[in-house]
Amino acid sequence: MAIVEQKHIWIKGNEDALQEQGVFSLTSYDPRDRLIRAAKAWSICWVLAVLALATFIPVVHLLAAAGLFIAGPIMGYSRYRSLSIANDVTGVCPSCRKDITLKIQPEDSLPIWTYCPVCGAPLHLVAK
Repeated sequence: MAIVEQKHIWIKGNEDALQEQGVFSLTSYDPRDRLIRAAKAWSICWVLAVLALATFIPVVHLLAAAGLFIAGPIMGYSRYRSLSIANDVTGVCPSCRKDITLKIQPEDSLPIWTYCPVCGAPLHLVAK
């Protein structure tokens, strides 16, 4: 079962003296969920490949079907390999002192460099 975890982190500003606490939210998957996610990704690619075979445009027919047949196992393996995915970071910007929520890429892990969505100041997200 997927478990949403929250880890306490430091949100550091451009100067080391400026730092605030934040919460890094991520979803962790057990082996059964990872297998289900992998099977879904693999099967979606192969269903799309079969649908691409049904098109009557020769270039799309050949390239899309071949690409999706190859992409299925690759996407399934990458989904199975990911133990957890990042959701977001919430906290206070050390520069402008306003509450912020940062959307981050699912494959990101700490430390992360980003910018404040309110004032545009550079932020460094690090583990406690």
